[in-house]
Amino acid sequence: MEYRVNDNELIYMIRDGDDYAIKRLFEKYKPLVTSIANSFYVFGRNLGIEFVDLMQEGYIGLYNAYSSFNEYNDIKFYTYALTCIRNHLNTYCRNMNVKKNYYLNNSISIDDCDSSLFDNFNYFDEEQLFVNFKNLLSFKCSIVFELKLNGFKVKEISRLLDIPLSTVNGRISKINHTLRSFY
Repeated sequence: MEYRVNDNELIYMIRDGDDYAIKRLFEKYKPLVTSIANSFYVFGRNLGIEFVDLMQEGYIGLYNAYSSFNEYNDIKFYTYALTCIRNHLNTYCRNMNVKKNYYLNNSISIDDCDSSLFDNFNYFDEEQLFVNFKNLLSFKCSIVFELKLNGFKVKEISRLLDIPLSTVNGRISKINHTLRSFY
């Protein structure tokens, strides 16, 4: 008959630095993490979230559970781990649902693409792009733009062109506005 270590003993052994205890805890709670990840995958697959990502995040939630578990509270580790895993996955899915992650979630890996798609793709010419943008600027702004692009600080540009700092800052503001509309 094999001796089964309870959760409190495992946590005690983990906190003593026993790597085998960590492995046993993760193996013991793998079905729980899988079950919770499955329930979140129903929602997450519409967001482009992969099941393996949910499993990984579930394990992070389990790690957070045993790291922050206080055995002196009147609560079982299983209940605490369940809550931590669910909360972590809930936060992860909520963050992946944010609009700023839309393009990241819906992107396609280059490895998954057919290489013939890129045969007719023209790479942009950086010099031509620079010239096109510079043509949109006034002569005075283009001088400030080139100096700033070459690493000069605002004070140095002011001294070189013999103009006040406020004028340099104003021209940089115009450049930024033009750049936003250009891009």
